[in-house]
Amino acid sequence: ATTLVTSEYNPPAKIDTNIFILEEFTSGSDNYFAYENAYAGYVMFDVPFGKFRLITGARLESNEQVLKSVDLKNVPITVNLKNNDVLPSVNLVYNVNDNSNVRFSYFQSISRPELREIAPFGFNDFNRNVFVYGNPYDLHRSLVRNYDLRLETYPNAGELISVSLFYKKFDAPIEVVYFSESSDSKSNTYRNANNGATNYGVEIELRKNLAVFWKNLNNFTFNGNVTLINSKIDLSGLSSAESKSERKLQGQSPYTVNIGIYYDNPEIGTSVNILYNKYGSRISEVGLGGFGDVEENGRDIVDFSASKKFFNNFEAKFTIRNLLGKDIYYSQLVNNSLETVRYYKVGTNYAFSIGYKF
Repeated sequence: ATTLVTSEYNPPAKIDTNIFILEEFTSGSDNYFAYENAYAGYVMFDVPFGKFRLITGARLESNEQVLKSVDLKNVPITVNLKNNDVLPSVNLVYNVNDNSNVRFSYFQSISRPELREIAPFGFNDFNRNVFVYGNPYDLHRSLVRNYDLRLETYPNAGELISVSLFYKKFDAPIEVVYFSESSDSKSNTYRNANNGATNYGVEIELRKNLAVFWKNLNNFTFNGNVTLINSKIDLSGLSSAESKSERKLQGQSPYTVNIGIYYDNPEIGTSVNILYNKYGSRISEVGLGGFGDVEENGRDIVDFSASKKFFNNFEAKFTIRNLLGKDIYYSQLVNNSLETVRYYKVGTNYAFSIGYKF
């Protein structure tokens, strides 16, 4: 591309367009042409019988991802991922009484790679100090089978108490993996864990109006849930570079805690919320070639928001994100020692806005 640059300091008369040339130096692998087509339809039946209710059906989905580019040696690459999937769904609800249900569900779902993840395109992620490559050669979609058993009861309008057991089976989950090409070059790419993975646990959820403790707390609501999760990927039979027989699923925390106190008074148009979130350490990037996994350390997050309506259609809102100012730390096992390999100074964010509703 030839570009003529002009300014008040370099008028056109001072530039010879046959000499002054700006060109972009790039390779064919720096770009790609891609498209994705998805077609779907479903059938569903809702059949009540006695105290039971059966909701079942299936979704037929046809998806095609096509990408064309060239590799680093300028050899043409064409990726064509085409799948036709029948995804069944079954929900069986047993009505224990007017306020309680037992619910069993099974359904299948799909996790597909993004187009960027199947491109040979590579780029520097300066925040993480790594080079990220796509994987156009053997990355493919993952099928997920989901099983849930849930007991739920509704003591009063807007209130909920529930306990859930869940189990998920991934046939080939897509993960971010970490490797090093040299002592000063760190890279990420994407890979299917083709031995499959499992993810199971329990979740407890409670949503309750606090007037049960004191009538003056009628405008306050407590909402919380705790989830305990055990995930596992089978590494047996893989390359000798894998030193473990199993590990956790990339991106999956072993537990999460969410607690919120909500105040809402529609008579004066005021609401105030304070939220607490805690998650356990999780694998950010799977280590390959003898390198340890990079883990994102768990942290505590507190958010606050308050809003006030005035003049009928106006609303002022004030929010604080990450009230505790907790930063994000990543650690990795290096030479049998756990070291911090990077961190983000997140800080606390404040925002104030005024809106008008028509």
